[in-house]
Amino acid sequence: MELKKCILTGEDITAANDSRGHVIPSSLGGRLKPKGLVTKEANTTLNDRLDAPMVRALTPFMALLGGSRDGGTTAPIEMTDADGVAYRVSAGKPMTLARPGYDETPLGEGTRVEIRARTMPEARHLLQRAKSAFPQVDVDAAMNHAKMGSRYLQDMLRHQVELGPNRLFPGTFGIANLYAAHLGQPTHPDFKSYVETVPPRTGATSDHISVPMPPDTFYWIPGQLPVVAPAGIHHQLVYVSDRANRRALVYVSLFNLPAIAVTLPFNGNQDVEAHYAVDILSGEPLTLAVDAPSIRAIPWKSSHEDTRVYIDLVPAAVGRILEVAVKKSQDLELERIITEELGDAPVIDAAAIGRISTRVAHMLAAQILTRHRQR
Repeated sequence: MELKKCILTGEDITAANDSRGHVIPSSLGGRLKPKGLVTKEANTTLNDRLDAPMVRALTPFMALLGGSRDGGTTAPIEMTDADGVAYRVSAGKPMTLARPGYDETPLGEGTRVEIRARTMPEARHLLQRAKSAFPQVDVDAAMNHAKMGSRYLQDMLRHQVELGPNRLFPGTFGIANLYAAHLGQPTHPDFKSYVETVPPRTGATSDHISVPMPPDTFYWIPGQLPVVAPAGIHHQLVYVSDRANRRALVYVSLFNLPAIAVTLPFNGNQDVEAHYAVDILSGEPLTLAVDAPSIRAIPWKSSHEDTRVYIDLVPAAVGRILEVAVKKSQDLELERIITEELGDAPVIDAAAIGRISTRVAHMLAAQILTRHRQR
């Protein structure tokens, strides 16, 4: 039996070196992971050179949405308030301080000492620090009055994301070629040579290294979108060939962000049309409505300048992601409140309803006040 060849290195793929590489990275919720396309070594190369910056750029959306994945967990992201205090945020989990805090503020003839601790042992350690500066501090007395607590934040949290071509285009080029190979179709003739020009970018400090842009890769956002998906936040891949012109287009939209397209060669006698989509929250596959004739009729070239996409289209797409994330966060908080008030053997009486209503009103009031402060 003839062995398959790795689409990156050209090596024979054997049972020993075969890799079940995700077309869309697993850490971003991708679940399509065919075998027989790349060796383990090639898969690592693609991850390090093409995928890593894209994964770091998009992981905050996975954390905020609580996106479903077929293995591993998404690490919390760090967000800061207006005072620069950092918090670790992850959907479905309590928000926590990213690190302990210790501040000394002169007040007239005295000094105000403020500590922020995540655990009681951490609080004791910070009080010991205060005692070393102010011997009159009674650590044991302070610990006797200390208790763990929680509150709704008074300010919106902030996190910076960079979604430009330098972060997204190389990874998208890899996705498009893997998907085409999965369909049994040709990859880009410069796939291997392009990957060789991109240095490994596994560390966050490498995100700002400018790399060559992949060939035949561009933003493609037609005015009348020929791809329609169900409501929600998804990953979408669409492959449509144009046998008359001997080429194919792969349409890639991750998290419903503005689509990026890659054109590839095509040498078949019959056109090929295929798509893959997955719901980020549930991990369930989706069916798209794809108007292939319209895709063939629209020019396969950049529809927008890169900077205009980032300014005009990305904020709206990110806004939709945040709307879903906020709604999910509210639902989870309501569930937490009800569970805490009713316990394992719930008795829904007037008193329980009153307690729940009071806490829900407190939650909603905090959210309204926070939004009001941003105006």
